[in-house]
Parts: sequence; C-alpha cells; structure tokens
Amino acid sequence: MRVTESPPELANLLFARKAHLIAIDGAHGSGKSTLAKYIAGNLGASLIEVDQFLRRNQDAYLPNLDYEAIARKVDPQRPCILEGICIRQVAATAGLTPDVNVYVKRTARWGWADEDRLVFEGSVEGHLERMKQDALRFFDAGEQPRLGLWEEVIPYHAQYRPQETCDFVYLRIDTGRLALSKS
Repeated sequence: MRVTESPPELANLLFARKAHLIAIDGAHGSGKSTLAKYIAGNLGASLIEVDQFLRRNQDAYLPNLDYEAIARKVDPQRPCILEGICIRQVAATAGLTPDVNVYVKRTARWGWADEDRLVFEGSVEGHLERMKQDALRFFDAGEQPRLGLWEEVIPYHAQYRPQETCDFVYLRIDTGRLALSKS
C-alpha cells in the first residue's frame, strides 16, 4: 500500500496503473468527492458518485442504492472513478470489480480523524453500543441517539478493512479544500 498526501502524485500513480475502474473509499466527510473530481479531471475519466444513485429520505444507505444503474454507468471505453462510502460493498453488490482501491483518510493534528470510530477491539455491536452511550450525554432524557451512516460504515470497515487492504491511501490534511485545477 502506498501512502500520499499529494493529489497530483496520486493521479500520476493511477495513470501509470492504467486501471479501468478506480474505487475511492473513505468515511463520510473525508474528502472522497473532492479527490474523485480531481482525479477524474486529471485522468479524463468518467466519475460515478454513488450518492447520486440513492433513493432519498430512507432510514438506511446501502439498501437504498440503485446498484443496476451504478453498474450501467461504467463506461467500457474510458477509465471510471467509482466514489462513495462502503465502496467495495457497493461495487460487489453492483457486480463490479475495481482494478485499484484508494482509501481517503481525513487527518487532523493527532492523526487519522476517524480512527476512534473505525478501528476498535471487540464486536461491531459492542462498539456501536458504546458510541450510542457516549452520544447520550448530548441528548435530553428519554431521547435515543441515532448514529446514522456510522451504523453502516462501521460494520463495513470491520468486514472489509479498506484502510488496510487498499492499493493507495490518500491522507487529506484537514487544512482546507483541495484545488481542482489540472496539474
């Protein structure tokens, strides 16, 4: 696994791989979409943003994606960037096999900003319960916290371990936005 903080370097590495389907994964808010737009622009690749295939206003993410439409969007004539959370599970369900997997880590002064949520000991259920208990301090008595996307992202990370098994890790330094100009 290669680690980089440089979008131009990552674009060059991906170009050298001559990959057809490049999956970009990471937790929500990690910078996947921004990086995917940059890479697609630099490689002349089509961009498939999985969120665009979501049936809105549902209580879950993965069960409400249109996997057939995602699969149809892959252009056999040019490279494609497939971007979204839980991307390996999305790709597998859509019948797609990425040639290259990129994982985006949002970093902060102390390291990987989402590590405490995504790397844990014990069961997924126990970890989710601890997170709910931690969240209770922000709720009024009787209210139950909902973890939203974390309830799907955490089991996905436990099963696929994408941050460990990817081809490239992009460290997004949390200092501002990535410029989308071509290099």
